[in-house]
Amino acid sequence: DSGYLGHDRAGWSPGWFAAAGVVVALSQHIVLQMSGGAMLLLREPKVFIAGVEVARTGRPAWLCNTLLGVSF
Repeated sequence: DSGYLGHDRAGWSPGWFAAAGVVVALSQHIVLQMSGGAMLLLREPKVFIAGVEVARTGRPAWLCNTLLGVSF
């Protein structure tokens, strides 16, 4: 909450998340997995001062991970 007059505060926003990845079996007991994705809020919270939009707080987020798995 910015405290500015006209600040439109929201506690939720619909959005979407998508991810894709690959898995490579390096051997019978070792697996390498890599994936990446993106998350985006569809309704970005906005900050208004005296009726003028001065900022948007929702931004896309890029996510990725790498996993090396060993099974026994």
